[in-house]
Amino acid sequence: MISPISNDNGEVTNYVAVKENITERKKAEDELRKLNAELRTLSNHLSTIREEERSSIAKEIHDELAQNLVALSMNAAHLKSKLTDDTLKAHLDEQIEISNSVVQTSKNIFNSLHPSMLDELGLEAAIKWYAKTKLKLTEIKFEFRTNTIIGSNNIPKEINLGLFRIYQETMANIMRHANASTISVILIKKNNDLLMQIKDNGQGFEIEKVDTMHHHGILGIRERVLAMGGEFLIDSAIGKGATVQVKVKL
Repeated sequence: MISPISNDNGEVTNYVAVKENITERKKAEDELRKLNAELRTLSNHLSTIREEERSSIAKEIHDELAQNLVALSMNAAHLKSKLTDDTLKAHLDEQIEISNSVVQTSKNIFNSLHPSMLDELGLEAAIKWYAKTKLKLTEIKFEFRTNTIIGSNNIPKEINLGLFRIYQETMANIMRHANASTISVILIKKNNDLLMQIKDNGQGFEIEKVDTMHHHGILGIRERVLAMGGEFLIDSAIGKGATVQVKVKL
């Protein structure tokens, strides 16, 4: 780089060549890129471990808890058939009802931890099931649209699971913070791209004021998208709801 040399009157009297030392800056940039890559690798590894732990816990719930509760309910029903005392029968009816309720709860927990229908029926079925389960006690309206048949064999397993987890996290954020009355989900397949858009009509927020370091839901979504090699966009404003959009290559 050529820099001018001036006298006291501001007149240029000479020029001097200054070599900008970019070696240290380039080295720092390379180190930063390497660190980011290592952190992303670690994040992906931890995500994989977390999914494996969820699957293990879900298996225990299904194989031990749920089956034992079913057996308990069946035994109570058998015992009831042998009784003549109406009061005792009423007590057993209560126990059977409690057992059946806990069985259903354990099934919901199992599917949340490891959505088996995601493997069996695909992303669309899992999205609809989750919405039905989570929104049944609310007045929130749910809408779903797609332009293609998205079954269990149409999307790679890792993308299937990644998109479903992003959907779960987004739904949880909406129900926790948005005060929305409608939620819509759109899945669009175009060529080799799959776009998932989740939109609510809630109170919205100022994106620039969100600290992702302290809002782990958004940070987790971003990391999942980057792990899939996809693109991630959040659009929101106060009073205008929010839209989460994810696009991945199939």
